[in-house]
Amino acid sequence: MLRAAWFASVFLLASLPAQARDTLTIGLNDRGAYPYVTGEGAAIAEPPGLAIDLMRAVGERLRIDLRFVRMPGLRVLSELQDGDLDAALLYSHSTDREAFGAYPMRDGRPDPARRIATLSYVLYRPVGSRLEWTGERFLNLDGRIGANLNYSIVEDLRNLGAPVVEVRSTADSFRMLLAGRIAGIADHAVVADAYLAAAGLTGIEKARPPLREKAYYLMLSRQYAAAHAERAAAIWEAIGELRDPTTDRLLPRYLGPP
Repeated sequence: MLRAAWFASVFLLASLPAQARDTLTIGLNDRGAYPYVTGEGAAIAEPPGLAIDLMRAVGERLRIDLRFVRMPGLRVLSELQDGDLDAALLYSHSTDREAFGAYPMRDGRPDPARRIATLSYVLYRPVGSRLEWTGERFLNLDGRIGANLNYSIVEDLRNLGAPVVEVRSTADSFRMLLAGRIAGIADHAVVADAYLAAAGLTGIEKARPPLREKAYYLMLSRQYAAAHAERAAAIWEAIGELRDPTTDRLLPRYLGPP
């Protein structure tokens, strides 16, 4: 009798479906935002970018299977609004964008502690240089500003009337700066600071304020956030907890040419 009961229990357990993992479909722009999203087009590049690295770490912690889909930015927001996407990254906050999806909020405002990243472009110059950035314009600019090829700051610099030379990597920029071939560098602070520390370079300083700085978030569709409120909160919380250690661990992969 006991043997029959044991076989029956084993058969019952074997017949139960395995517990399914949650799946999160994430849309992202098909244009790169190095080093947070690398490459161009529909394919996920390798390495994929710090934002995707971070989301993969979040997926591992919360046992969520992630599916990344790249498409034009406006289509990402449209499909997020319709609920065809569960999430979208890498988006800064605007009141207009709240119609498309949900941000991690605190006291009625986006919570920067749960951001994916801060995209901060900073001006680097030789110590003692008279080159300055006022927050609106350059002063005492005598020469060109170096910036990595395809960085979005290149267009901003040209709109300001600054002569720009596009280079292949952060390392190339600093070699040119030390050789006196350019007057300054516009680079992502997180990348340039890590490169300077790793290379042990001195005699270079950051000008203040930043050239451009914004917090960027993972947006969730309002449909997903409503149906999975606890899961949504856990995702945003994990982003805040894992962002800095993941960045510190994986940033060296992105210090070469984009």
